[in-house]
Amino acid sequence: MAKRNERILLAIDTKDTSTEGSKLIERVENCGQSLSKLLDLPVGYVAVTGLSELDTNHADKIIAERRRKAEARLARLNPSPELLLRFGTPAGEILSLISAKPRAGFVVMGTRGQTGLKHIWDGSVAEEVIRHSSCPVAVIGPCVETDGEIPKKPSILVATDFGAPARSAARYAAQLAQRWNSRVTLLFCLGDELRAVQEAVFNSGLVPYDFKMSEAELRAEAERDIAKLAAQLSRQSEVNIVTEIRRGLSADEIPQAAKSHDLLVIGTRGRHRLVSAFFGSTARSMLISSPRPVIVIPPKMKF
Repeated sequence: MAKRNERILLAIDTKDTSTEGSKLIERVENCGQSLSKLLDLPVGYVAVTGLSELDTNHADKIIAERRRKAEARLARLNPSPELLLRFGTPAGEILSLISAKPRAGFVVMGTRGQTGLKHIWDGSVAEEVIRHSSCPVAVIGPCVETDGEIPKKPSILVATDFGAPARSAARYAAQLAQRWNSRVTLLFCLGDELRAVQEAVFNSGLVPYDFKMSEAELRAEAERDIAKLAAQLSRQSEVNIVTEIRRGLSADEIPQAAKSHDLLVIGTRGRHRLVSAFFGSTARSMLISSPRPVIVIPPKMKF
């Protein structure tokens, strides 16, 4: 949970003047301002310029222009954040500010879901920050349907697979809900486990196989696990926890479920060997496809 001697870092690409880019920036700003009020933390507005973008003959002019653009955006915000103008790689500069004093209690940034070097604030920057961050990272993706603002008592959806990262995400969500007097829904998607079983059976040649019985067993196990997790969270935080199990795949079901909530909270790795990439495919998919802001609990974050 964020502490009073911390701040929120609002990471913005001020160079993106496209219509899509401007909308994304506004949503990130709205999300950061909302979290500032909800957590009672000041905001640092991070604008990074790559060193390769500085023409040695016109560096002062370029820096002055970047500062002017950033300050113009800050004038829209109330209260006005501190401007943190940095030069270097976006992820590297954001990460250095996370550990600087005052430390970051939250990072808020946007992603357009692009990869490679196509755009300075592409998906790889968000992944790099999440991978090495020591605090939660709120990400506004290209499919967010709101203006980014978070209500006073936000409804929180937590996607879980009962692994350690997902449990950390659930604990953090419960702490937020307790502070905000809001509700938490734990969601487990059975489809990922069902697909893993099907692939294992087909690859091993174990046919015929009773998939209906397997699904019933997996559902019963999931019901026990999610009830146990909900009870633990309720005891620890005194928050009312709602549970839900869906039959489909996480990549399909979580965005649909998120539509009826204000925030989605996730961990970064799956417990199953088929979905346990370092930055899991489900987590990556959620940043791009979620209709609501996503709070990611990084692997390096300690409670």
